[in-house]
Amino acid sequence: MFERIIKWNLVKFNLMEKYPYIFKLLTDAFLNTPKELSKELTPILMEYQRFGYDAMFKNIDFSKLKEDVDVQNAIKIISWVFESYGNSYIKTHKNEKGEIVLEKEKIIEEMKVISTILKYGMYR
Repeated sequence: MFERIIKWNLVKFNLMEKYPYIFKLLTDAFLNTPKELSKELTPILMEYQRFGYDAMFKNIDFSKLKEDVDVQNAIKIISWVFESYGNSYIKTHKNEKGEIVLEKEKIIEEMKVISTILKYGMYR
């Protein structure tokens, strides 16, 4: 499961490098939604996010989870943790033009550390 999340992010990084302005637009829409547009944009952004999570967690083998760990709660927690990490990274790693500066190796290593901690709490 965690390996897929890391692979998913590698694909996303490659797309971010290829289409930086599209990702800047999406990031700004997610993190800095103007109040006057929030009512209209929030459902669209939530659907976009739900689509990504559905694809990322599709056909995942959850048999490694401890018996008392609910799959849906595990997905929520994992999503929250990596989403929060991503949002924090995006806010703190921009250049003068406001573009996200990707340090792929650093991100992947930090995601591996996060994965290890989450595995410890959820896996058998």
